[in-house]
Amino acid sequence: MIEAELKFYVQKRDRLLSALAGYASPRHLLYADQYFNHPSLDFTSRDSEFRVRAVSENGTATRTILTYKADIADTQTQSKSEYEALIASSQSELRRLLEAMGFVCYIEFEKICEHFEFKRDGRKIAATVVSLKEVPDTFVEIESLVASSATVQPELEWLRGFATSLGLADADRTTVTYEGMVAQARRKDPKR
Repeated sequence: MIEAELKFYVQKRDRLLSALAGYASPRHLLYADQYFNHPSLDFTSRDSEFRVRAVSENGTATRTILTYKADIADTQTQSKSEYEALIASSQSELRRLLEAMGFVCYIEFEKICEHFEFKRDGRKIAATVVSLKEVPDTFVEIESLVASSATVQPELEWLRGFATSLGLADADRTTVTYEGMVAQARRKDPKR
């Protein structure tokens, strides 16, 4: 599947949350993300991501997800093919396994999320309002999954229209990565 995704800087958080609440109740999630690279695979130079995510909801660990993102389908939005698997082991157990295989965790951080899932115009939409401890900005990701690269552009156009209906401006759209923002913040303030 390909994740058609738009990411925006959020200017009016309360207004956005209110608009999204009109579609679904939010789930309050904490994502503990660990990004890995491997010397033989070199994901970072290929614009790929290999991540282990531990998800907690209302303070309770609920699941561990292994994700591989690759094959950029749209360069303007950085929409990529996405492969995910739920893992029965904990994040720390999976990390030990990956490190034993030569993988290196190059960054880890937490995302505080208000996650909404709903259907609109026959589409399954996910909208996640994201805050990071190291970054002062708030973001929103609006996404849906499509089956082929041929349907990415029409889906992105629909998502742009939907984003506008939520009060999001195209000028606030970004492709900056969370791992890049956190790494930059940590370089500026090594105590983080």
